[in-house]
Amino acid sequence: MAITAATDRTASRAAQDLLRRRRSRRLRTSALGAAGSALGLLLLAGAGAVQAQRLDFTTYIDVYGIASSNPDLAPKGQEEGDIRLIVSPRFTLTGTVGERFKVSGSGSLGASASLSLREGASFSTYLRPSGALNGTLEVVDNFFYVDVNAGVQSGLDNPFLATTDPYSPVNTSTSYQLGITPYIRGRLFKELDYEVRSANYWTDYAWGGSTNYQGQYSATNSVNIERSPRPLGGAFRFEQQLLSSSAEDQSLLSTETARFSLRYALTTYLAVGARIGAERYNYTLTANDWQRYYGAEMSWRPNERTVLEGYWEDRVFGNSWQLAFNYRRPLMAFNVVSSRLLSNTPQQFLTFPGLNSLASLLNAAFTTRIPDPIERQRAVVDFLSRTQLPAELLAPTIIYSENFTIQELNNASVVYYGQRHSLTFTVWQTITEYSAGISASLPFSNKTKENGTELAFSRRMTPVTTATATASWRYTENMLDTSQNTTQTQLRLEASRTLGRRTDGTLGARYQWISSTVTNDATEAALYFTLTHTLD
Repeated sequence: MAITAATDRTASRAAQDLLRRRRSRRLRTSALGAAGSALGLLLLAGAGAVQAQRLDFTTYIDVYGIASSNPDLAPKGQEEGDIRLIVSPRFTLTGTVGERFKVSGSGSLGASASLSLREGASFSTYLRPSGALNGTLEVVDNFFYVDVNAGVQSGLDNPFLATTDPYSPVNTSTSYQLGITPYIRGRLFKELDYEVRSANYWTDYAWGGSTNYQGQYSATNSVNIERSPRPLGGAFRFEQQLLSSSAEDQSLLSTETARFSLRYALTTYLAVGARIGAERYNYTLTANDWQRYYGAEMSWRPNERTVLEGYWEDRVFGNSWQLAFNYRRPLMAFNVVSSRLLSNTPQQFLTFPGLNSLASLLNAAFTTRIPDPIERQRAVVDFLSRTQLPAELLAPTIIYSENFTIQELNNASVVYYGQRHSLTFTVWQTITEYSAGISASLPFSNKTKENGTELAFSRRMTPVTTATATASWRYTENMLDTSQNTTQTQLRLEASRTLGRRTDGTLGARYQWISSTVTNDATEAALYFTLTHTLD
């Protein structure tokens, strides 16, 4: 009997594994189909008008070497040093192909060679690619468009554990995403603006150090019709969010919302409005049928450099809001966002990497002085190269989930730049809530809070030499058990110099310490260098 039971359990596990692999293959096949469609669109865009292309394509070779006292973040007394060398081709791309296709992106191969100095010294290699490529094809003039996206990035396996840097294999995994978004937009009766959109994304993860990738498909289908307030206006929006996972026994999750907004312009730059809507979910008994909700909204645009807009709604899962403030001056840019919305892992993959993008802030700040987008992108790349400031500031950790979650996000970022001094600062907080069903009346099964901040100061010492100091801090807490928390603090000091017409070098040192009730405490010190050579 015992042998029979064990055999049954083994057969059951084998069947479950087979089902999981089949689901993953179906999602991966869909992703390959999307990739083929995206490639076809790229070829279609470039086939007819090669002579009209205007591309700014730059390639680089990056060499990064580091000697670390504790790359595994082992506890005190168990530290073992190591040396790593990363040699990676890299590119940046922006511009147009023909008359209809706009493209932008960047990417890095991340080829790493690690030489261990420990007992039984060993040599190992691995790839850690990263980057994103985005394109927009105007299929029919001023009517039909298709956005295509491809991205790859590394993230933390466990937000309560730490890692030394983005190149480290400790507590990190690589994720891939493909997206295709067809949409139409236009104007009816010279007053009504409309848009019909279907955003589809296929995402693959290998969280937790597993080699078994978890696939997810997500889609947001929407219809939006609006009239700008003159002084009375309004909008109607229907939205459907879908989520499918390779996890066994999980059916297609669906969220549907419909809302109507009535808006009134108090002045030429200030408008207020009221909202009423209904929503339903196929994965929670509390809202299988349509449930009404209400809310309010406002928009303030006193000039082209200042925008404040947002809304609040009383939803099935409690208060929901979205607020954004953007302000720019010739020497600085500032933005604040705050939201509490339904979310999922593929959406975090799209949102978090660009949340604290210094390149985006600089692009906004340069808008007045450099109206041409390609020339502005060149200016941004040149500025980051001269100052050696990071293109991406510290951002929240993507937390893997098979289901929809409730995500609260608060973030503020600022950049100031002058002829000799530059300063960047970001601070953020995320609260991710999980429950058996999306309802404010149900208890949360998990609730994770992350706080983080980063400050970087750069000073040009000579025309070819720059010094940069950076400090970052991250805190993660289980809000259902506050005794579970992790704090990571890191300090870096770098000196950069132009070594030739196409070559830049950086020498740096860092020190960091981790305090945790989930894992062990640890400290690490490291010396590192980077060499960047522009190939064209």
